[in-house]
Amino acid sequence: MRATSAAFEPHQGVQFREVVQAYQLCLKVREALARLSHMAESMEVIAVNAAIAASKSQVNREAYSVLASEVGRIARLVGATFHHLKEAGEDQARYALLGVEKARRLEVYERALVRLGAGENHQPVAELVATLCDQVHEHVRGLRQYLADLEEQLRDVDRQSNRIGTIATTFRIEASRDDRLGDQFRYISDSLTESHQEIRTVTQDVRGTLSRKDRPRERRAA
Repeated sequence: MRATSAAFEPHQGVQFREVVQAYQLCLKVREALARLSHMAESMEVIAVNAAIAASKSQVNREAYSVLASEVGRIARLVGATFHHLKEAGEDQARYALLGVEKARRLEVYERALVRLGAGENHQPVAELVATLCDQVHEHVRGLRQYLADLEEQLRDVDRQSNRIGTIATTFRIEASRDDRLGDQFRYISDSLTESHQEIRTVTQDVRGTLSRKDRPRERRAA
């Protein structure tokens, strides 16, 4: 048997506040990640420019062609990751909003259950309250798993971004050695450095959002 009049204790809006926090957090993460939507395309353009410059190099043509190809590969990989994060964020925001609606219903039924006392209609409402409570907890658990997955994916994005930063440094070194193509190599280096820094800024902002004290946590059953 589920909840009874003797065992029932109203949660006084705790579930509602937690699931609203979950929804708000999803929106903030989605907003931050939206800033990355253009990054992959920009890096692919840079990769093309890098390949053109590498083909003109009279010193390290083969090596720089490989690096240009690596930039293109990373751009495609990061682009796929950004697309996945965007879709996952949108899905999770919808899921969290559904949790908000269930938590709102839960509050209504909890208040009704208190008013009913031990009357004959108590048990059906108590059953519904227990079911909704379980469902709201499931929404919070789903969010926690999403955040854990997101943090791992952000670490992978950082690894790829750091690789871009290293390649940018290599192109800058070549710029100092090549009088004929120096300006072109410096432009490539500056563009890659800008991409690296922008990606890092966004991932740090997302982590800042995830680390805030109001991050929702699943309540343990009493």
